[in-house]
Amino acid sequence: MVIREHAFNSEWWEAPVGIVDAPDALLALPAQARLAELARFAFVELRGRSDALPPPKALASAGFFHADTQLAFRIGLSGLPGSDSVDSLDVRFADEMPFAIQAEQLAPFEHERFWQLPGITQQKIGSRYAGWANTLLEQTPATCLAIYDQDALQGYFLSQPRAGSLHLTLAVRAADAHVSGYHIYLRALRAYAQRGHRMGRAEFSASNTAVLNIYANLGARFLAVEECFLWTP
Repeated sequence: MVIREHAFNSEWWEAPVGIVDAPDALLALPAQARLAELARFAFVELRGRSDALPPPKALASAGFFHADTQLAFRIGLSGLPGSDSVDSLDVRFADEMPFAIQAEQLAPFEHERFWQLPGITQQKIGSRYAGWANTLLEQTPATCLAIYDQDALQGYFLSQPRAGSLHLTLAVRAADAHVSGYHIYLRALRAYAQRGHRMGRAEFSASNTAVLNIYANLGARFLAVEECFLWTP
């Protein structure tokens, strides 16, 4: 299959959304056939390591534009530094204290490739993350947590166990958080370590220098770069 439907994004966008499985095969199609394949979708995403993708010029000629660069990393969870201000934050895991997430609770998302879609709004972006977060809460509540400071919500950290490590899938501050992102991340990672997790892995946008600095300060090792391209009609 050259382009398959992305179920989650289609549900979020309320129209068929595609993701390219075979970039070389897509570009090898005659122009008219390629356009017909793409036009089945409201938008199409193409991702991969730069050394495994067709040249950017070829992608541009097919109508794709560069939307984001994602950095993959790993981080040891054992032995991360604590402090009174970090350890005083209250962690509530969803398997012990179930919760749901509303889009209005989340801080605005600034570093997001889907901002480049026509007609996108902050509300639409927020609904995507809230839907994603609640799916994770249903699937892996034992690795999803909320962080509070004296009963004031500060943020969420939602993760998934994968092949001997923990995928740190989604972290987000609360809309009215007063605790720094660094403290929220550190408290969550220490909580995972207390539950026996030893290694975390994830990806994030290279444009998000705040998150880059947090993970760099905590000793993350950056592993690979993935480029993200979008096609819109």
